[in-house]
Amino acid sequence: MFVLGCGISANAQFAIKGGLGACNVTDVEGDATFHWKIGAGYEIRVNELIGIEPNVFLTGKGTEWTKDLTWSPIYLEIPVMCNFHLGDHWALGAGPYVAPIISDDDIDTANTDYGLRIGARYGFDSGFELGVDTDFGLNDVTKHSDGKHLSLSFTCGYRF
Repeated sequence: MFVLGCGISANAQFAIKGGLGACNVTDVEGDATFHWKIGAGYEIRVNELIGIEPNVFLTGKGTEWTKDLTWSPIYLEIPVMCNFHLGDHWALGAGPYVAPIISDDDIDTANTDYGLRIGARYGFDSGFELGVDTDFGLNDVTKHSDGKHLSLSFTCGYRF
């Protein structure tokens, strides 16, 4: 167990990340809103090709139903990505996420969000990285709507 633990920790990387993007709710007549995210992750490399990376993000999502009504909930988003490394710099990933709601702009019918995420990132030799990811929500955003979150984010970060 000790030898296995040492081997895994030698192939793990901690990362801090932040970014901006756009989000909308499907099946609802509304405009996309800009959102932000900030968080951290820890990738455990299984081998040269595959890494498992749980992350934790504080992120905003939502939609603009009318010019006077914008819904901007804040979530604690927890994705677990399976990353496929293409050489030393590129990684493509996919995996599920769950996002309990923290603040919902006084709309008491909001649900915990969950869904699927796909993404890509380019890591520089210095540890700096640039990435893009898309979230596809799988459950209704509120108890009174069939709409689901759909978001696109651009991130930058640093791996230690």
